[in-house]
Amino acid sequence: MMSAHAQACYEQFKENSALAARIEDKLPADKAWSCVVRFYAAVHLINAYLIDKSQVRFDPSAGEHTERKKAMDRCPELRDAPKRYRQLKDISESVRYDAGFKYTDENHKQVKAHLDKIRSVVEPKIKIG
Repeated sequence: MMSAHAQACYEQFKENSALAARIEDKLPADKAWSCVVRFYAAVHLINAYLIDKSQVRFDPSAGEHTERKKAMDRCPELRDAPKRYRQLKDISESVRYDAGFKYTDENHKQVKAHLDKIRSVVEPKIKIG
């Protein structure tokens, strides 16, 4: 059974995933921001997994992406999810911080595929309650 803290992260993952879809649907000209929301959905899904992982020390309240990366690196069962997470993070940072970055349909396709892959690897490993 998932801890209350992990459950809250999982619920936030679901809310962010739904928000990303709404942004795409209702604000198609601003779909680059759905990328940012999808990145944070991935953050919360991975947090939900790492919080209850007994062999890994991880405190999501630290807010450090480097700590999350270190924790993911100690979880070989996550396969290529850390790589996909990094790629999603990079694109979302470009959307947020690079004024010259043009978010393309190809970026959008990649972002959705990255989150789908992370979800397919991580979600079955958490004890959803």
